[in-house]
Amino acid sequence: MTTRRDRAAKFCDSHHLDKVIAARALRRASTPAERSLWTCLRRRALGVRWRRQHVLRGFILDFYAPRPGMVVELDGPIHDRQPVEDQRREAALMQLGLFIVRVRNQEIFEDMQGVLRRLRALVEPLLPSR
Repeated sequence: MTTRRDRAAKFCDSHHLDKVIAARALRRASTPAERSLWTCLRRRALGVRWRRQHVLRGFILDFYAPRPGMVVELDGPIHDRQPVEDQRREAALMQLGLFIVRVRNQEIFEDMQGVLRRLRALVEPLLPSR
């Protein structure tokens, strides 16, 4: 019987596969802020499909909407200790044409509706007109 890792290995190099496995682990061990936001974003909230803990070009993105090309990164305490890494990562993602939105964990807990309004206002202009 083949394992999920064996099947995935057919399509991925080993570095990417390690990231995919790490992303799965992160999904299972989501932070309270990630769980709260995911509850609001899933099922095409804001008119777009969201993925969580998605691997893209070696980065694990907290939340990603392929169309319109938006990344939402939640900033918890670890981000206070790694600003240079965050800037490097953000620059690399912007090179791919992605729009990055940073949200502090505290915003999720204190003003979820405000966060959702902000995301909706940023998503709508990026969507193709119908």
